[in-house]
Amino acid sequence: MRKNATKIAALALSLALTVTSVNIPTNASAASVKLNKKKATLYVSGAKTKKTTTLKVTGTKKKVTFTSNKKAVATVNKKGKVTAKKAGKATITAKVGKKSYKCTITVKKTYKPVTSLTVSPKTVTLNVGKTKKITATVKPAKVTQKGVTYKSNKTSVATVSAAGKITAKKAGTAKITVTTKGATKTKSNKKATVAVTVKKAASTPTDAPSTSPSDTPSDAPSTNPSDTPSDAPTDAPTTLGKITELKAT
Repeated sequence: MRKNATKIAALALSLALTVTSVNIPTNASAASVKLNKKKATLYVSGAKTKKTTTLKVTGTKKKVTFTSNKKAVATVNKKGKVTAKKAGKATITAKVGKKSYKCTITVKKTYKPVTSLTVSPKTVTLNVGKTKKITATVKPAKVTQKGVTYKSNKTSVATVSAAGKITAKKAGTAKITVTTKGATKTKSNKKATVAVTVKKAASTPTDAPSTSPSDTPSDAPSTNPSDTPSDAPTDAPTTLGKITELKAT
């Protein structure tokens, strides 16, 4: 009986340890909970897309509560949508259980959007291995958010750098899309495109025969008469002997 009791006790202890090891809490799940933004800049007027932003907490299924410490500057609804009210700074807090996550919101008065985007040239033709720089112009000059991005739809044909330098890779066609970083008044001002055609590089033969006539033929016969005949006697007589006339007697 004692042996059986000992075995039962040992089995119970083993099961208890197994259950305990499975339920040991870790910090992995807590560490994965994050707020998608730690800071953001909003504007009261000038562009609707810059007046609001949405905060999200990832890594948890628990209820999230959002609050603003300065509702006069920026408000936040229960879904995390923050709206600019007036210039200043506010802190939005997202609370998950006993944990809090914060985002600093800076609100400015007026956003100056892009009103025009042009790119030059609009078409580019290159041989494989060649490059071409394209130029994007954004108006007005003093926009709130400057700069553009470049993207190729076929990088195997043509690539483009952050500065707008196109490099031809292989024969074919590609399209480069230029997009403003700042907000625009209309969607048509947001993007511009450049059509790229890449051709194979023309091969240059190394031993091609010359098609230009020689300036001086090497064995051409002379067309000018010789001043001195080649077979003229060299020792012509200088004095003729006396001719004696014979008379009959």
